[in-house]
Amino acid sequence: MKKKLSLLLATSMVLALTACGSGSKAPAGAEKAAETKAAAAGAQTDAPKDLPVWPFTDKEITFYTRNSAGGSVTLSQQYLLDIVFEDGGTSLLVSDATSGGAVCVEKTYAAGGDGYTFYMSGNEMVIGEITGTFDYSLKNDFQVLGMLPSNGAPNFIGVSKSTLPDVKTMEDLVDYCKANPGKVRFAYAPDTVGEVYATLFADHFGLDVKMTISEGSDSKPNLMGGIVDVVFWNQRDAIEYSDYLVPVVALSNERSVKEELKDVPCYAEKDLSDCVVPSVMFLACKNDIDENLAQAINAKWNEAINDAISDNPSEKGKLLKEYMDTQNQILEPLTIEECWKIIDDEYEKIGEVLGNKE
Repeated sequence: MKKKLSLLLATSMVLALTACGSGSKAPAGAEKAAETKAAAAGAQTDAPKDLPVWPFTDKEITFYTRNSAGGSVTLSQQYLLDIVFEDGGTSLLVSDATSGGAVCVEKTYAAGGDGYTFYMSGNEMVIGEITGTFDYSLKNDFQVLGMLPSNGAPNFIGVSKSTLPDVKTMEDLVDYCKANPGKVRFAYAPDTVGEVYATLFADHFGLDVKMTISEGSDSKPNLMGGIVDVVFWNQRDAIEYSDYLVPVVALSNERSVKEELKDVPCYAEKDLSDCVVPSVMFLACKNDIDENLAQAINAKWNEAINDAISDNPSEKGKLLKEYMDTQNQILEPLTIEECWKIIDDEYEKIGEVLGNKE
C-alpha cells in the first residue's frame, strides 16, 4: 500500500519534562557512550549481508520533531520520508514546537527501538544534556541513523550600522572591542548555539564584551533600536535586515552562495575553523534497536539521499533536491559512525561554552 504522509500538530503534548536533578554541566556516561558508538562502528563493517526487510508495512510509523508544523524544516523532512517509506504503511510526522523537544524525546524513548518510532534530533539534545534540562542523553540513550535535511546556509556576525557605523570588517570589530572594553553589546539567547558562537568569538580574540540577552521576537527590534551592537544571525535575516547591519564574517568554513553575501569572508579564511559549531539534524531512535536493523535503515536512508543529490536524480529525488535548494539546505549520505563524529564535535564545542557556565 502506498504510504500517505500526514503532518499533525500535536496539541495534546502540553506537559514538559522536569529538569535533571543532578544539574550536571557535562555529559555523563562517557564509557557507555563509547561502547554504543563502538558497536555502531563495528556493525558498519561486520554486519551480515542478510539485513532485515525495510521498510515495514504492518504498523504505523511515527516521527517526532520539535520544529513547527509547515515550516521549511518539517516540509523537507516530509519529502525525504515520503521517498524512504513510499512502499510502507501510514507514517505520521508529529510536530511539537512548545517543549523544546523534551516531549518528543520522551515519547521516542518510551516507544523503544522497534524501528517504528523516531525523533528528528538537532543540537537541542546536546544542549539539553549539557545544561541538565533533558532527562535523556543523545549519546547514552539514543542511536542515530542518518542525516536529515539541515540548514546549510551559514550564520553571520552582523554589526549594527547605527551604533558602530565605522565597523566594516571582522578586524574592525575586533579592534573596536579591544579599544572599548566592556562596552560593545553582543546579543545572545541563553543556552543556544547563538550563545556558543558569541562566546567562542570573544574568547578567541580575548575580548571584553557585554553579553546582552536578546532572543526570539526581541532580536530584530533590539538591533534596529540600538539596544545591541553585534548579532549572530542566519543568512536570511542578514539579507532581510541589511539596512540595519553589516555582515562581517560567515560562521562557517565556506562562504554563502547567496548573491547578497557571497563577498563576505568565512571563518576558514580567517583561521577560525576551530570556532565553527556543527548544527546538523539526525534521524534517531532509542538505542536498544537491533544493530542490523539500524544498519538497514541507514542504508535505505542513504540510498534516497544519494538519489536526491545526484546529477541525475529520479523524479521524487528531484523534488527533494529542488526544495532543499530553495531553502539552502544540505543533505549528505552519512554512515552511523560519521554521524557520531559530528555529534562528538557538537558536544565538544557546545560543552566548552555551556558546560563551564557558573
